[in-house]
Amino acid sequence: MFSNTKKNRHNPRSVFVILSLCVLTLFLAVEISTRNKEQPFSCYVVDDQGGKINGFYSDDEDKWYIFLPYGTEISQVDIYYTGTLEYSSHGELEVMNSVVKNAFSRSGDEIVLGTKLNEIHVVIIQSDIASLKIELNGTDLQEIQEDKNKKYGGNSISFICPENEYDMVVNGSVAIKGRGNTSWVYYEKKGYQIEFEEPTSILGMSKAKKWVLLANACDDSMIRNMIAFDLAAEMDMSYTPRFEYVNLWIDGDYRGLYIIGEKVEISETRLNLNDELGIIVELDDAFHAEEENWFYSPLDRHYFALKDSVSKEEEKNAYSLTKFKSSHDAFFIYLFSTPNDEISLYELSQYIDVRSFAKFYIINEFFLNDESCVTSFYWYMDGEDDVLHLGPVWDFDTSMGNNGFTYTDEHFHLKSILFTYLLSIDSFRDYTELIFTQYRSKFEAIPVKIESIEKYISISASMNYVRWNVLGKEHEKGEFAETYEETSCALKNWINGRLSFFTIPEMYAATSIYNYYNDKEDKTLIVRLKDREYQSVQVYLWSEENGQDDLHQYGAKKENGWWLCSIDINTYSSTGTYYIHAYADGEFVSQDTAFIGDSELIYDEELIHLNNKSTDL
Repeated sequence: MFSNTKKNRHNPRSVFVILSLCVLTLFLAVEISTRNKEQPFSCYVVDDQGGKINGFYSDDEDKWYIFLPYGTEISQVDIYYTGTLEYSSHGELEVMNSVVKNAFSRSGDEIVLGTKLNEIHVVIIQSDIASLKIELNGTDLQEIQEDKNKKYGGNSISFICPENEYDMVVNGSVAIKGRGNTSWVYYEKKGYQIEFEEPTSILGMSKAKKWVLLANACDDSMIRNMIAFDLAAEMDMSYTPRFEYVNLWIDGDYRGLYIIGEKVEISETRLNLNDELGIIVELDDAFHAEEENWFYSPLDRHYFALKDSVSKEEEKNAYSLTKFKSSHDAFFIYLFSTPNDEISLYELSQYIDVRSFAKFYIINEFFLNDESCVTSFYWYMDGEDDVLHLGPVWDFDTSMGNNGFTYTDEHFHLKSILFTYLLSIDSFRDYTELIFTQYRSKFEAIPVKIESIEKYISISASMNYVRWNVLGKEHEKGEFAETYEETSCALKNWINGRLSFFTIPEMYAATSIYNYYNDKEDKTLIVRLKDREYQSVQVYLWSEENGQDDLHQYGAKKENGWWLCSIDINTYSSTGTYYIHAYADGEFVSQDTAFIGDSELIYDEELIHLNNKSTDL
């Protein structure tokens, strides 16, 4: 029994050997299985600067695209890939190294890769304009897009340009953040801002630290902003941001065709304000609350936000914004209280830079800029003794017909009280008409300029619309054309139609003035309608809150070329929005709205949202 038991005892060394063989067998089985399992295909190339450029797969075309920056020698490009390949229609396939060499000779070439069971098409397209590559450090694009306001530093950029004229490499010191409001929310193609540590010139533009990349995501032509900025510069606006086209790659991924250029800010090379109290203010009804300092004006019913200042001291910023508001209010009170025939250009020039107001109006009205009096509407003052200026112009991607407005639509953005009043003043209207006549040839040259830009960016546009498959599809503000050629053709036709139709209008609209400056017990709304030889004028007023349940009719009196109607607001129980309709000789002639609030609000500091409430230096 003893010897039999000993004979059946396991040898430890034999057990170890058996287990080792089992593990090795299992490892080899997994390795062989992994090797035999086909990996998904992907590809990339390395450009002349040593940067990795990832291939992009187009679901719509079932093709892979390699978008190559300017300057790389296409015939020297090697395709590195994952997956299994057995042949290449062009070049030399090295299966062991997972690379295809010498496959392309020129931009637009297409090769076929694959096995007996699978066929893969790869197309190479090379940018023929300036190319910008951004290499992120310690972050990625997904993280940046989670919060557009967060800045990420330590990144590298390189520009590769035709004829190497503006080539540039900056390593490890460039900050990047998102930018945009509506475009950031509704479009996958995002805008960005980059910032250098020191003022830097890019693409021949004047030195500055901050630069913006506009995506033109809702403009299918990607031309509108450029022709508007060019026109403003040709009309000698005191400052117009300069932009250049560029193709953009971030971490090797092609992001599309952008325009890169100057941020709206105060500096020697941009809007050059010299007084320590100089400021840029944005009329911004949509996004003012995102800013630190802003106020609401009940006189023209808009919100204004401080965008930039010469001084970076909070106390001076508070004082400057208060002075801007005082100048703004004084200007509107003057308009509201002075008969039009008593207002000359000289009188206006005591409050505003008349030339900038006329030019700003012409550019935005001609292009029917959908957002010109809602957001991105910039004003500035170079110190408390300066007058109000308009500019620079900004944001034309929603204009020129891609917002649903035909070239025959009139005075779209004159929902602004500002231009309603100014164009009812004969001296201002005549001056504006003179300015348009002076620069009309610049407007007439726009269709030729569109053709030139279209030719210049045609290859980049084809790259962009492979990367962003949006042509022919609806978007937040309309619908894109079916092809890129249709986009520029539609834009040229719109401009030509607008040229044949556009005139400087005569304004006779009924306009309202709520008297915030009288005693708070004496709340008066004054409605004015310019006389056109009417025999009688009736005004109807009712509140939004109560509808026409509180509708009242009032008669107006003719005085100094106007029909004036004074309404005691104490007879109404609610505050808020009121609707005004004016009838002349029994026929409807005009309408307006008024915001009725407590007259004490004009003195309420809560109307001005400032970090430092002090307004005295």
